[in-house]
Amino acid sequence: MDQRDWRARGSLAMRIFVSSTYLDLQEVRDRLIKSLMKAGKSPAAMEVFGARSDLPLDSCLQELRRSDVVVLMIGAQYGSVESKSGLSYTHLEFREAVGCGIPVLALVLKPPAAAVSPAKGKHPDRLKAFREEVLRGPVTADRVDEPNEFPGAAMAALMRFRDEQANRIGQFRTFQDGQDYFANQLNSAAIFNHAHDLIGRGKLLSELESFLEDSDLFVAILPGAGGSGKSKVLYELSKRRADGSPRLLFLGPQFSLDEERLKELPAGPVCIVVDDAHRLGSLDGMIRALVGTASARPLKLLLTCRPVGLAQIEHGLRGLPKEARRVLAQLPTLDLETEALALATTSLGTQYAGHAHRLVEISDGNPLIITVGGRLIQDRTLSADLLSQKEDFRTAALDGLLRDVPDSLAGSVPSRGLLQAMAAICPFRRGVENAEQLIADWLEASPWDIVRSIVELDVQHGLILKRGRIIRIQPDVLADHLLFTACVADGQPTGFLDGIVDRFGSAYLANALTNAAEVEWRCRMTGTPVDILGKVYGQIMDSLPSLTHRARAHLLEDLKEPSLFLPEKSWQLVSWLIEHPGAPEDTDPLSRAFPQDQSDVLRELPPIIARVGADEAFTAPCAAQLLDLAESDTRPTNPYPEHPMRVLCDMLEYQPGRPFSLQREGLRGLRVFVDSEAARGRYINLAARGRSWFFAAAQAA
Repeated sequence: MDQRDWRARGSLAMRIFVSSTYLDLQEVRDRLIKSLMKAGKSPAAMEVFGARSDLPLDSCLQELRRSDVVVLMIGAQYGSVESKSGLSYTHLEFREAVGCGIPVLALVLKPPAAAVSPAKGKHPDRLKAFREEVLRGPVTADRVDEPNEFPGAAMAALMRFRDEQANRIGQFRTFQDGQDYFANQLNSAAIFNHAHDLIGRGKLLSELESFLEDSDLFVAILPGAGGSGKSKVLYELSKRRADGSPRLLFLGPQFSLDEERLKELPAGPVCIVVDDAHRLGSLDGMIRALVGTASARPLKLLLTCRPVGLAQIEHGLRGLPKEARRVLAQLPTLDLETEALALATTSLGTQYAGHAHRLVEISDGNPLIITVGGRLIQDRTLSADLLSQKEDFRTAALDGLLRDVPDSLAGSVPSRGLLQAMAAICPFRRGVENAEQLIADWLEASPWDIVRSIVELDVQHGLILKRGRIIRIQPDVLADHLLFTACVADGQPTGFLDGIVDRFGSAYLANALTNAAEVEWRCRMTGTPVDILGKVYGQIMDSLPSLTHRARAHLLEDLKEPSLFLPEKSWQLVSWLIEHPGAPEDTDPLSRAFPQDQSDVLRELPPIIARVGADEAFTAPCAAQLLDLAESDTRPTNPYPEHPMRVLCDMLEYQPGRPFSLQREGLRGLRVFVDSEAARGRYINLAARGRSWFFAAAQAA
């Protein structure tokens, strides 16, 4: 077979994982693997990747996650059982593939050849249940009469997969070109897609191209609100740079970036693009790996993020010279009179183009609302009469993203209930911290049906984004909308979030609070405040007196991210903890062996105070409080980025896009240290541990 037969979308070749029991199917495995290798392939199978230092199951699953497609052969044996799960290794591989959204081509031996007796094979009941699970699952399944038919049937199934699902080849590569990365969003028939022409953004594209050509710049950051079109801009940039240098490669949404992943980069100059980089968590390890690699080859990094994640991104880049990074201006809304109007006209089509001005007006220039709303009107899913009701139309437009999603998914799992629960706790790790079990309990379903339903939302509807085992809803605006409609009805909290915290709080408190806090913040910004988290934070405040120092410090870790959106509630909590240093003793023997005290609580406060201080109403008292904490913190500042002195300096330091008014308010808060002789000695001593410029500025303020 010609090697070209196995390629799709240019020179991108399939990675094929072969999964089956070994001893009973060794001969047919060998024949299949030889056929694939003869066709120019390097299939992943235990015979090929050999012994490793890690556990055999871990090795298999690691190779599986890197594959484009899994060929599963089920014969007359269930196979060896893994002790922890009680499932066979082949069964575990199947579930891992389904959970990762990797296509499975299943070949199942028909009865009576598959009939199993105790004398012929162990675990006949488990084999039967496994066969039924596979045949009911989200897979492409064929049956064979005899084991020797497996290789030919597998080759035929792979050929069909290549011809019919070429867009899915390459989706699990660490680094992907724009066409591969956005493949699932290029279907022009879908409600939300990037197949339409880009309107506007010419200046921004020129700025991005300038960054790519500037050899002195290493990192660029593009902030933009949800639905503002960041991903569309990146797709257009990738088309412009298809044959350019440096080559534009996107970090696959299911991966993080480390030294091992960087070894997969092709030769030559490369710019790695990380969309929604604020979702990565800490950037420290990624930056260290990139800097080490960049010293040996031309390398750049382009990050996008939401505005609320910009501070987190900049904190992760703090070790880089300022002249090596550039923060681009926040992606603005489209010009209402030209760009937004042109997009609305295109989205509405000829028949409804007369409504373009009204569509622009009620969308506030948001490209996603314009595109989706216009498309739904053109398809007659929405009535143009709804354009007279702004909030109703925006709600209907976002609900339109779910137009093709059935009410019930696998195992009768309610689709909206599942999406709302996911919106509340995302991002979550598949298979970790009992996520599927917790959601299953919430919806009164089975964990396996939850897994299958998430796969259905991903593969058939494109509503799930995966980064390794981390799962969230896409686009972000849809997740925001789902959570808002679950939490708020008629301008009042529904109690949905209270139930989520009660059920998921042990594992996902930080996520639930952060997601709900952002919804509450957005309501305030639009002039329709709703106290979604009032009851939850009231319960947290009531619990503080009974918490040990260890429990308080642990709680503050969960409250760090939400504090950016809830300055008033967070400041109240911070003030209480500072004013009440006493706490009950730990009764747990292990905790008593490693005691914690008020100093451990205070060391968790600076990141929260800095986030609260981003609100100018709290900047002055936050600056004063950080300086006060710095005086009692005897640690050196250099090894501790969370030291209150370093946090204060970072909070008040000038950065592009940061308003001068925030610095002014912060310096006003420091005036207490220069207004009296008693305080002067304190700030002079502190100046030696910080950056003296802001003390001089405070004196001059």
